[in-house]
Amino acid sequence: MLSVFRSFAKGWMAFILLGLVSIPFIFWGMGQLVQTTVVTSYVAKVNGSKIMPNRLQQAYEQAFQQRQAQLGGQYNPTQAQQKQLKMQTLQKLIDTQLLLQQAEKDQLVASSADVRAQIEQIPAFQLNGHFDYQQYKIVLANNGLSVPQFENQVRGNLVLEQLQRGVANSAFPTPSEVAGIAALAQQQRKAAWFVLPIKEFKPAKQPSKEAVASYYKTHQSQYSIPETLTLAYLQLDKKTLEQRVKATPEELKDYYRTHQSQYGIPPARKVAEILIKPSSPVTAAVAAAKSRIEKLLKQVKQAKDSTKTFAELARKNSDDRISRRNGGSMGYVSRGQLPQKLDDALFNLPKAGDLAGPIRTARGWVILQLLDKRAGAVKPYAEVKDQVARDYKSDKAKSLYYKLDGQFANLTFENAGSLGAAAKALDLKIQTVSGVTKDHGTGIAASDQVRKVAFSDSVLKQRQNSNPIKLGKEDAVVLRISKATPSRIKPLADVRDDIVAALMRQQARDAAAKAASGALSALRTGTPIAAVAKDHGAKLQGPAMVKRSDSKLPPALSQSLFTLAPAVGSSPRYASVALADGSQAVFGLLGVQAGDAKHLPKLQQTAYMQDLGRIYAMEMTQSYLAWLHEKADIKIVKDNIQ
Repeated sequence: MLSVFRSFAKGWMAFILLGLVSIPFIFWGMGQLVQTTVVTSYVAKVNGSKIMPNRLQQAYEQAFQQRQAQLGGQYNPTQAQQKQLKMQTLQKLIDTQLLLQQAEKDQLVASSADVRAQIEQIPAFQLNGHFDYQQYKIVLANNGLSVPQFENQVRGNLVLEQLQRGVANSAFPTPSEVAGIAALAQQQRKAAWFVLPIKEFKPAKQPSKEAVASYYKTHQSQYSIPETLTLAYLQLDKKTLEQRVKATPEELKDYYRTHQSQYGIPPARKVAEILIKPSSPVTAAVAAAKSRIEKLLKQVKQAKDSTKTFAELARKNSDDRISRRNGGSMGYVSRGQLPQKLDDALFNLPKAGDLAGPIRTARGWVILQLLDKRAGAVKPYAEVKDQVARDYKSDKAKSLYYKLDGQFANLTFENAGSLGAAAKALDLKIQTVSGVTKDHGTGIAASDQVRKVAFSDSVLKQRQNSNPIKLGKEDAVVLRISKATPSRIKPLADVRDDIVAALMRQQARDAAAKAASGALSALRTGTPIAAVAKDHGAKLQGPAMVKRSDSKLPPALSQSLFTLAPAVGSSPRYASVALADGSQAVFGLLGVQAGDAKHLPKLQQTAYMQDLGRIYAMEMTQSYLAWLHEKADIKIVKDNIQ
């Protein structure tokens, strides 16, 4: 069914509609998110907000990895294709920035409860199917993020989703439009057809030597072997350095004692809130919201059971749609999980039942009630000793990396003609990677930055060591050329069989197309299709009513049949189409039967409405982004895009 709509979906708007960043996949490729290089030049400026090169590189690498995951070994882009992907990635970052800026203008916010609910659904933070705060901290730390940093990312994504839903929900199909597209999807066509198999047109003899030589001369780019390098390199990285770190039981216990905050559950407060949002940002509306929440606070203070009353008032009045369902309860929160004003107010409340507020926040006016206090706790050493050992090694290796980092750069620079001195001094192994071209490489050469440096004048022509190249956080390489094989054209003798096969395939395709053209000429002069099929030794299929999804039709034939305009009146209309293997299908469109949208099952009608609604939403979102672009001040600095 979706094939009916596919032609309407444009560009990457489907990606936007489904969420610019999918929360469950935030950690996919996160190893590249943290860079140590300090960059001062921006690649783009969007209404004054800068997009820095490292942010573009992070997004590009994630996009690159997504393509690799989708296509596997088949994804081997040229430099031009990589540049195109990088510019597409930059455009997405610009669009994201525009949407975030508009969301801020529209005063869209995500509540702390929304943020927590989203985070707790992420499998990476769960143990035995349940959210675990300690696991949450460990995963973030391993990816170079703090709790506030990550929660800000999630908050931004949720705000974007609000904006996108608002735009998308303003576009919806009418019942008549759904009926029209359903009728089109359910349409049937009466057709007769036959196939002229490519194997029947195999040339009787091979092409001449002259034809092979001519093809070779005019298609040499197909048979060129690019310049290929073998690289020698030293890699200084934290993961390898961890193998050097040894620890006694006493050292691990000392580390545990001095880092106990990493292995505990922080103090927490169970809190309930009532949120009252102003109807608009004008002063009168803000004052009205404050007056309303003050009345609610007064009711709570005068109640015999303040906790029960608070919950009842929250259910009836709070504008926080998540906590409202739970009587205002937001569950347990730790320091830093709420906005600063709320955080300070909550953790200054001495006992359960105490109230704080009204407090003005970006969302509106808030009152809080402390429901319970939970003391922090540290897990026993025996329970976390494996994690302690990993953390100890990681910290020591990190310190060792930064201790050796300067020596690594100096030794490879001062001994620019060899990697030996640095390898000996730093106890590093000289490694190699071969088969490296400008557009392709494996291992460290899978990085386009590594390949770019390898083909630079100083490394390739002057045969010097490269400067250290950052592959990630605490991961750098210095490389040099071990061997360079110039580009060349494969000898004709090596590719002759391939050329002969290509020429014979083309001859067969041409012969099949010529036969199909002759068949069409006969049909258009009035010869019955059954007779034409017989003259060509082919088996006639049909006449029969067929649907778009009919499996007996080859895909190319189905597409051509259902895009062919019927002839005027009752006359048949004939055409031919090349199939995937080069065979030719000759067919006649004999009639069209409109689809019956009125008697479709309710479930199928709903599916059509949802599909058409998604397409309308894509178009609406695309138009909205175009409007944002028109009024935005955007500057792209191509010279800063590496």
